[in-house]
Amino acid sequence: MQNSGIKVSGKAEVKKGENYSTKELVYTYVSPTVKELVRHTNKKSDNLYAEVLLRDISAYTDGDGSAKDGLKKMKDALINMGISEEDFDIYGASGLSHSSNVSCKATVTLLEQILTKPYAKDFKDSLVIAGNPSEKGFFGGRVSKKSFANKTLLKTGALDKVRSIAGYTKDKKGREIVFCFIINNFKAKSREITTLQDKFLEYLTAK
Repeated sequence: MQNSGIKVSGKAEVKKGENYSTKELVYTYVSPTVKELVRHTNKKSDNLYAEVLLRDISAYTDGDGSAKDGLKKMKDALINMGISEEDFDIYGASGLSHSSNVSCKATVTLLEQILTKPYAKDFKDSLVIAGNPSEKGFFGGRVSKKSFANKTLLKTGALDKVRSIAGYTKDKKGREIVFCFIINNFKAKSREITTLQDKFLEYLTAK
């Protein structure tokens, strides 16, 4: 608003339960669908979108729109999917916190459970297609000649001394495989870790 020359004083506040019937509508913005937001989040690894979606979980379930409430409800949802509390400890939605911990077992269980949900296809469509030149990151055009290209859908994760991949692929018989591969506290060079991830996916698809 300030950039448009509108003078703004004070701070913005969010109030619930306010009567807007006497207010004058200034502007209406229609948000993209949740499907589109999740697709952008996963395809682009957009950490900001991830954190906002966490708060949306709270806001759209009668919460206060806070990260704290969103995390609590996300935790409850994961437990309801059969994931043990011992297998995850999450402090944010984007995965940038070194305090967060998630096991491969928890990740695979989540991905398996998603396959049983009505939104399974939408979620899978939000993942990176390995070997597709239009995809961002290490698994785009670089792996177009690999055995796992065009039949592997995945999400990557990267922090200092942490590399992870998780998603879905298919073996030689066309059977779907749910996978998660997390490498922590490595001393190798990043390109060596990338090569190791490639070999892992090649092993799965060659079975």
